Amino acid sequence: MSAPDALAEAVHQLIAERHQPNADVVLDRCSREVLVSLLESQTHVLTGRTRYVVETKLRLRRVDHHTEELPPLKVLMHVLNTWCIEGWRAAIHRVLAELDAGELAALAALPGLDPEVASMSRNSLYRED
Repeated sequence: MSAPDALAEAVHQLIAERHQPNADVVLDRCSREVLVSLLESQTHVLTGRTRYVVETKLRLRRVDHHTEELPPLKVLMHVLNTWCIEGWRAAIHRVLAELDAGELAALAALPGLDPEVASMSRNSLYRED
């Protein structure tokens, strides 16, 4: 499990809930390397519409891409904060389940993370022990 796997799960959740514009924003904030890792992951295989969206984003990504690219955990932080406000707790738990202990701790320590999401991250971390 890794941050790209959690990111893949977040994108899958967004697309499954018909939030394509939000999925596009998430993918636009990812570097080209992260998009490639989403497609090549052996642990979290993208299928159907989700795979198509990621492949399209990668194919259309220009070399002079000007959108601010963030590390996967920072991208996840924005998604998880929004989901917390909207009450998507089950989706948050599914994404957190994809992170390993180090990434859960790093996510919980990010400044700007919603306190409830940080608490969920810490609870997931302690369940792994």
